[in-house]
Amino acid sequence: MFHSSMRFMVVWAAILFGTFWPVAHAQEAVVADTAPLQRITVATRVLPPFIIEDETGYIGFYAELWKEVARRLGLEFDWKKTENVKAILAAVEAKEAQVGIAAISITSAREQQFDFSQPMFESGLQVLVSSSDEGGFSLRQLIGYFTQGAMPYLLGILGLLILVPGHVVWWAERRHAEPAFSKSYVPGILQAMAWALSAAAGQQNGDPRSGLGRFMSVSAIFVSLLFLTYWQAELTSSFTVQQL
Repeated sequence: MFHSSMRFMVVWAAILFGTFWPVAHAQEAVVADTAPLQRITVATRVLPPFIIEDETGYIGFYAELWKEVARRLGLEFDWKKTENVKAILAAVEAKEAQVGIAAISITSAREQQFDFSQPMFESGLQVLVSSSDEGGFSLRQLIGYFTQGAMPYLLGILGLLILVPGHVVWWAERRHAEPAFSKSYVPGILQAMAWALSAAAGQQNGDPRSGLGRFMSVSAIFVSLLFLTYWQAELTSSFTVQQL
């Protein structure tokens, strides 16, 4: 990128593409014979492999190209190191530097303020996708939904929300005169765990009659709200990742 110097633009284009090579070559002879050496400031930033800073100064593709341009134009220059493109443009705009180089993208807004050389490097985004289109729905995909990200941890939490409250409520209910579940362990704990599962899902089947059971029932409402919200978000994220 050059500030107020159309001559730099023509010579740069000549070096890159060879279109104006006779013009640039003739201009080199004229400048060398008639014009005294000028000293300018060149703003840049470290951006390997284009601009690399070492113990000798700056090297890299942009640095070497600019050195050749300066040699042909009969210019001496000093580097001005900046942090980013914004700082380079600011230095040129404030006339703290006459030239700015190092991966400066050309935009319509910037062209209103600065003179750019011909584009010399094209950049963009590339998206990698699978070469095979796996359509439909398979058991492998279903297992993948529940084995990645935070899903294994959520399944573990769900297990605790079923086992622990189920046993606590069953133990409290079996001491009540009219328990909500069977006092026998096998049918009773299965009934309590079914209640705990429905409670974790936000729907409670059966109302515990003991004080501790009712306290667990109320607590399950708030726990289920938090759990279901996070579960839904994680499951949606897992589905999205699998589809991508």
